[in-house]
Amino acid sequence: MARPEICRKLSELLEHHNPLTEECQCVYLMVEIRKYLDQLEDGGVNFRLLRFYCDWTVHTRKDRHLEHIAPIIGEMYTNAKREIQDPHKLASGSATKLIYFSALRSEMNAFLESIWIQSQLTSENDAWIAYVKLMASILADQPIIKPTADVTLFTFEPAAEDCVAGRIEFAETLDGADSVKYSYYSFANAY
Repeated sequence: MARPEICRKLSELLEHHNPLTEECQCVYLMVEIRKYLDQLEDGGVNFRLLRFYCDWTVHTRKDRHLEHIAPIIGEMYTNAKREIQDPHKLASGSATKLIYFSALRSEMNAFLESIWIQSQLTSENDAWIAYVKLMASILADQPIIKPTADVTLFTFEPAAEDCVAGRIEFAETLDGADSVKYSYYSFANAY
């Protein structure tokens, strides 16, 4: 399938389904984006994080090509460690960024602009939140294995409607301020 045909399909999807309301729409979006990226001469080098999410969408676990998600999870680890060791310094901003797929939003917006598709998906918060809820549900229990030296596993977990939950498991236990040893950090956010 040629790139113009993929663009047409993406444009129709985003025009007729705003906001996205079903997991199958999100999966289709990510698969079609991946097809487009595969056809670029450079393989979509400017959209590596977007490619990562496209791959993650269709794999039951992700244990290769983690270099683009590693900095995001590394920041989460650093902030989780800081919070565990000093609970008075809440530093979970990186968890919130991941929960809202902030970096993905930026890169997806750049991708859509590069193929001349105007979409409310990345420009309107309500449309993006609808997408985020669906994506977190799709990615639940599809772990990322060993994304950094300090993290052995990252996963979104099944959560109540309008809530996203996740967990990072540490390579080594962390000593908390409360003298408790922590082998993981859980987070959740309601929309």
